[in-house]
Amino acid sequence: TNGRCLLHGDPHPGNCFSDADGVAGLYDWQTIARGPWAFDVSYAVTTALSVADRRHNERDLLAHYLSRLAAAGVASVPGFAEAWDDFRRYIAYALLIWPTNHTSHQSEENIRALSERLGAATADYHFFDLWGA
Repeated sequence: TNGRCLLHGDPHPGNCFSDADGVAGLYDWQTIARGPWAFDVSYAVTTALSVADRRHNERDLLAHYLSRLAAAGVASVPGFAEAWDDFRRYIAYALLIWPTNHTSHQSEENIRALSERLGAATADYHFFDLWGA
C-alpha cells in the first residue's frame, strides 16, 4: 500500500485555485515531498469541506480518486477498504499542523475552522484506534 507519489504537502483551501477555464491547481509548493498518496488526499478533503459535506461525500470522492488512478494506468491502485483505512490514517499531519498554526500565517478564524473540521474527522474516523493508540 501507500505507493509513493509527488506530494504538495499543504493542500488546504487557501493553497487551491481555479483559473478562468475552471482548471484547478495548487499554490505554495514549498513543502513538496515524496510520500503516500493518502497524505495529500485526506488533508485536502478534510480541510476543504465542511464537516457535513465531508461526511456526505468523502467515500464517493475517494472512490472517484481511485478510479481516476486506474484510468490513468496506475498499476498498484489499492482496493477501496485499504484506501479508506489509509485515507483516515493520514490526517495525522494536518491534525498536528492546523491547531498549532500561527496567526501570522493564517487568520484565527481559518485556523479554528480547519482545526474543528480535523477534530470532527478524528472522531469520525476513530483515528487513534487506527493507529493502535
